[in-house]
Amino acid sequence: MKSAGNLKKKPAGATKGPKKKWWKRSMFFQILQRLSTNSTAMFGLILLLVISIVAIFAPVFAPYSPTKMDLDYMYAMPSLKHLCGCDEVGRDILSRLIYGARYSLSIALIADVVSQIIGVLIGSIIGYVGGKIDMVGMRIVDIWASVPSTLLAILISTTLGAGYVNTIIAMLISNVPGGIRSTRAMCLKEREADYLEAARSVNAGPLRIMYRHMLPNIISPTIVGTTMGIGSTIIAVAGLAYIGLGIQPPAPEWGAMLAAGRNFIQKYPHMITFPGIAIALTVLSLNLFGDGLRDALDPKMKE
Repeated sequence: MKSAGNLKKKPAGATKGPKKKWWKRSMFFQILQRLSTNSTAMFGLILLLVISIVAIFAPVFAPYSPTKMDLDYMYAMPSLKHLCGCDEVGRDILSRLIYGARYSLSIALIADVVSQIIGVLIGSIIGYVGGKIDMVGMRIVDIWASVPSTLLAILISTTLGAGYVNTIIAMLISNVPGGIRSTRAMCLKEREADYLEAARSVNAGPLRIMYRHMLPNIISPTIVGTTMGIGSTIIAVAGLAYIGLGIQPPAPEWGAMLAAGRNFIQKYPHMITFPGIAIALTVLSLNLFGDGLRDALDPKMKE
């Protein structure tokens, strides 16, 4: 029989519950958990996923070819055969909307993501180094940003010409100054933080400090800004196509569809109603998801 002295008693506060799994302790899981409690953000995310899936698998969901003309159905109103009606040459509007989502989403995504990457790279260097580099760099950015982004995109599109790649280049160049400015502002706020002083004390190099220590602390606002910016870029892309500088017919781009239907707005309003709804729903989904993502990434929301 063991003596009472040999029995080790556990301290009163030593009892611990089961440890959380590693993936439940991760930052990504916590962000998803907070995001899932936001019904508005989840609605925006689901709507965005639906639009994206329909665009990716357009041949599966589109009832007709987007360029197939049927003169018997010119200006046809919405019906069971053509749910969104037909345009001036008998092309099915629903099919053109589905294929048109590919152009709008891909151009906006590529242009906004690449411009944000360039903005982060340049803005972090300007903001962290400071001094003459900051002064000269920001004067160049100020001159660059003095031209409104829409006007700059129009000038670039006019110079390069219409087309898919040229539209991406125009939107990319017009979006870069905003990314540089926002990144620089965040770096100016962070560069005197204690954790950066600790990194300098162990002789960490400037590049390591910028991209290993500073960047993770400014990446959350950048992600949110990119998400919200995609919606604005979609509108800008549609605007370029509307004035004949973006994707050109017969390609089924939403802005080009609006431009084609503006002359028939009184007699055949469905030709501009459905493209307008498609743009509005896509931008709405991005804005709702972006708002929720901002709240989920906010450090003040962390437990």
